[in-house]
Amino acid sequence: MRGQNNKIAWLCVIWLSACVEHTKLMDEAALGNSFRFPPIINTKYLSPHPSRLLEPISVGKKCNGVIFRVPPVDDRNRNDRLYYLWFLDNKLAGPRSIIEPHARNSAVITFKIDQQFLLSHYESKIPDDFYRHSHIIDFYVSDTDYIIPETRLLDEAKESHEDYAYWIVSFSNDPC
Repeated sequence: MRGQNNKIAWLCVIWLSACVEHTKLMDEAALGNSFRFPPIINTKYLSPHPSRLLEPISVGKKCNGVIFRVPPVDDRNRNDRLYYLWFLDNKLAGPRSIIEPHARNSAVITFKIDQQFLLSHYESKIPDDFYRHSHIIDFYVSDTDYIIPETRLLDEAKESHEDYAYWIVSFSNDPC
């Protein structure tokens, strides 16, 4: 009786494993267009690297300021348009921009902060305490368009994914 139970158990295991279809999640073709992967920023290649911003960045007269660079954003959904935003101290620092699918592999995204930018951003009046404290530069990227870019509001009816990077920086207005 015991040997017969072992045979029945083995037959059930073989029969059940034959009925299971294995799908590799890494094979996007098997998943179809309905599965959405998030955009991914490779933070290792941010420039300047956030861990190296120890000294204040001079944005005084005749200074070049600083250019923040984000490497090409990876998204395994090859047809996704990517939308991105830059913020300075939680205030939108430029218009919402787009990375088209065909340009994604070569799209190095840049954002320059110099005295001209600061005057524009603060409507010609840089706050008195601006140079006395640190600031946060945020970069956000999404595979869904932002409904209200100033608040990073995404359409909740759509499945969306977002990634971000940030820098904590100090500025000085010392002339160059």
